[in-house]
Amino acid sequence: MKIIIISPYAEPELGACSNRVNWMTQTLKESGHSPFVYSYKRKNLLEATGVERFESQYEIIKKTKKEKPDWAIIVGPIGNGTFKIATELRKTTKIMLDTKEDMNKKKTKGLVEFIKNQVYQTRRKKQFEIADHLLFLTESDKKEAETRYRVKKENLTLLPNGTRSETINPKESQREKERKKAGIKPQQTILIYTGTVGDENLIEYVKNNIEIIEKPEVYSIFVIASDGNQEDQNQITKISELLQNAAHLLMQNIPYTEIGKYYSISDIGICPWPDHLKTSLPVKILDYMSGGLYLFCKAPDNSEISKFFFDHEPGQRFSNWQDFNQALKEIIEKKEYSEYRKKNRKKAENIFDFKWQRKKFISLFD
Repeated sequence: MKIIIISPYAEPELGACSNRVNWMTQTLKESGHSPFVYSYKRKNLLEATGVERFESQYEIIKKTKKEKPDWAIIVGPIGNGTFKIATELRKTTKIMLDTKEDMNKKKTKGLVEFIKNQVYQTRRKKQFEIADHLLFLTESDKKEAETRYRVKKENLTLLPNGTRSETINPKESQREKERKKAGIKPQQTILIYTGTVGDENLIEYVKNNIEIIEKPEVYSIFVIASDGNQEDQNQITKISELLQNAAHLLMQNIPYTEIGKYYSISDIGICPWPDHLKTSLPVKILDYMSGGLYLFCKAPDNSEISKFFFDHEPGQRFSNWQDFNQALKEIIEKKEYSEYRKKNRKKAENIFDFKWQRKKFISLFD
């Protein structure tokens, strides 16, 4: 089959969308299909094999119609772009939506936000209705589509995120080599954050833990995914200013295939998750585990993340910054994270590797 995957992000960009697109593409190729990836042009991006970039959604729609694929898989959050693309392409091809959680679940303030939220919900409902099949990251989102939006159960598939152990599972020999090369002192604890600056509470993490981050026995790595928009750049500048007295490395948009190198020298993976995204389970959690990191997470109670930590015990989770800060101080002082390296790696490989997701995904095209 000819299958076109349309995503707001793709290689060499970092992030959940790129990660998901990568394994979808790889799985389809290995199964004898012909996948193509369409995304958007952005400044200073290196070319990636198999990824074609366009100036606008109009160009993507036009090219997709011309190619006449058997399926168009639309990856990412439901917004103006994906809604327009799905609406236009449904006339000529089958649509599979790889949806994200409802990003507008936080309480609205004022009439303008209320109206925007209503428009979003209407588009979400309509997009669910016109799709031939929908993929969901969590059971709670899948259930909501069935009950709230009345989507037929047979058109819904739970396909959670996973991790590519073979790509980001560092060997101990590589760890020591890379730490030495980077000039990391044996007694230093390395904190790593990978992700965006817009969706997560990264600035809050830095502000609330700056006295720890600035300690000489601590080194921080930030691998940030950004499309280069001005708001992101303003936040990155702000973070750099906050970190001026801290030993750190800040990078943007490195290829996913290189992330293992940075996990190999790190000790603790940071996840500062927003309180309103209760149905999310960010892929970084699985990647951190696969990289052998101890997890430190700020996330709400009664959420997918809190359930995950209860079930799998990959580290520590807190619902407020005060407790997060105190526990981070203690674990850095005692260095009690090293015992989790093998444990988290093994659990990620056995339970969260993409192997079983691949089988379920490819069966949808049989």
